[in-house]
Amino acid sequence: MTSFFRTSIAAGVLCAFALSAFANATGSVTSATEEVGSVVVQRGTEIISIGSGAELRDGDVVQTRAAGTATITAYGCTVELKALESVTVNAQFCEPVIAKLDASGVAIADAGVAGGGVGAAVGLTAAAAAAALAAGAGGASSP
Repeated sequence: MTSFFRTSIAAGVLCAFALSAFANATGSVTSATEEVGSVVVQRGTEIISIGSGAELRDGDVVQTRAAGTATITAYGCTVELKALESVTVNAQFCEPVIAKLDASGVAIADAGVAGGGVGAAVGLTAAAAAAALAAGAGGASSP
């Protein structure tokens, strides 16, 4: 009888985790360049290569590289990214701030930013710079 209760509790916990992961999805990539690394998402401190069908969460920053394009749907709206562009998936997604990126993936501070002006790119620049530093720090040794 005790094992039945333990199994039931374990199953309940697993279901809760599965449902919470599903509930976190706020959008998806409806189409993307399929070359690995041409479309990436910055999720917290991780940078993950994504493609068509990828689920997106609130706060994800989707970036296209020089050879990438993507169409993203979230919050009932669709945004198309051309090469070297970035957008954040959040409650303002229907009026997006699309930042222009340089070839390394860092927002260009003096470029025109659709939906928010140059000042809107400052946060993206800081986030992209932090991600680039974090990605570069892996496995490096310092004297």
